[in-house]
Amino acid sequence: ASLVFFMIGRNTANAVTRAPIERGVYVISTDGTDLRQIVGPRQLASVVPNAAADTIKYFGNEGGGRLQLDVSRDGSRLAFGVGGGADGYRARVFTVNTNGSGLVVALGPLDDVSIDQVAISGNGERVAYQFGTFQGIEVGTVTFGGANRRPLAFPNYVTGEWRAAANDDSVRYTL
Repeated sequence: ASLVFFMIGRNTANAVTRAPIERGVYVISTDGTDLRQIVGPRQLASVVPNAAADTIKYFGNEGGGRLQLDVSRDGSRLAFGVGGGADGYRARVFTVNTNGSGLVVALGPLDDVSIDQVAISGNGERVAYQFGTFQGIEVGTVTFGGANRRPLAFPNYVTGEWRAAANDDSVRYTL
């Protein structure tokens, strides 16, 4: 069966049964059966020091409309961004196996940041991210386990041009 992975940003309810649905990362079969939460606030709180589930008020970014969840080509790994919203929660990028095991903070905590986009490589080994700050935007990569953060590019807000993060202006990186 084909699967659809998605995030529910805020707690909600089933429109028909009125059963509560907790914010989090979910998977469902394309035939509409087998809805399952992969990660919820309690799981995030378990890997974030000094956090409680009720302090993680929103999944994704309260700005909305951005690609903050991605799944590897074989469907075994996910990367997603949480935080950076009006509630003041420090932004992070998380990675997890789609069976819910192996949840880690791959990037963060980041202050005064909004996680704009997250993408995972086809084999699930690297995660690309874009986040915005009051000073600008960072685009970079990190491993699935959270090692080897590599900023790749930053915009120049004066000229509107992008520059490579490394000294070599010909930097290219493929996930």
